[in-house]
Amino acid sequence: RNCHPGKVFVVGYANGYRGYAPTEDQYAWDGKSGRAYSYAAYSVPFIRGDYPFHPAIGATLAQAMTKLYYELISH
Repeated sequence: RNCHPGKVFVVGYANGYRGYAPTEDQYAWDGKSGRAYSYAAYSVPFIRGDYPFHPAIGATLAQAMTKLYYELISH
């Protein structure tokens, strides 16, 4: 959303797959909603033999990619 629409493509399944980068709400579980743990946040890391990412991973990646985008177009 912070870059030029239609000019940015994110390729998620290239050069190795590290799993999903879930949004922070996918890590929430209060025990009252009855919602099971999120597949993207918990199941995929377990299947891969990894620990879950930090809940801020989605926002952190989006900020880093936006910064990189603007660095690349400024040259």
